[in-house]
Amino acid sequence: MINLLADENVEGRVIRLLRSEGYNITSIQETQGGVADETVLDTSVSSAAVLLTGDSDFGKLHFQKGQIHCGIIFYRLPHTTSEEKG
Repeated sequence: MINLLADENVEGRVIRLLRSEGYNITSIQETQGGVADETVLDTSVSSAAVLLTGDSDFGKLHFQKGQIHCGIIFYRLPHTTSEEKG
């Protein structure tokens, strides 16, 4: 099973929908709201989770830190509903 870590910019409705579909997803907003991007990335690495984010800065940050990572899914879907995003 793939573990997902949702950045703060992932809507709560999307997280709930993914959970209802059986995905194992942790929300930074629920567990560590307001932390720096570096902490979000470190949490993703330490928990072996794929990071789900709408923030393109994580790619650059990942390469700067040189960490081995499970993956980063970057998405921006303007003009779509939460259900469509999920």
